[in-house]
Amino acid sequence: MTLADVAENLIPKSTEEGADFCVERLIKALEQAKVDARLKAEKKESLKAEKEERKKQKQMQNNTDSDVKSTETVTADEVKENNDSEVKCAETVANEVKDHNDSEEKSAETMANEVKELDDSEGKNAETVSNEVKED
Repeated sequence: MTLADVAENLIPKSTEEGADFCVERLIKALEQAKVDARLKAEKKESLKAEKEERKKQKQMQNNTDSDVKSTETVTADEVKENNDSEVKCAETVANEVKDHNDSEEKSAETMANEVKELDDSEGKNAETVSNEVKED
């Protein structure tokens, strides 16, 4: 409460107001100022507590974000390792398929040679049978 407020409450507003009435009005104004000051202090303390709470939450969020970033980094490293191992597996499978295809080509060549030999031997057998028939 300022000096102007005290003066306003002490000065009578009408001729009917006496000194006792003005003092009572000043006391009521002082009590109201005391209540207002307490409410203001409580509100200020509440705002300060809310600000601290927001600061803690922001700090926790930043900590969580940094944890997520480190997890993302680990995950990226793991993905790279997995991809490397998958590439090695794919290369191994490709080599096995190539080896299998090579062996199939060799088998096909071998079979073709066997068929040719059979055809040749059948041709010789046919000639032999034909010659035998001619001789009879």
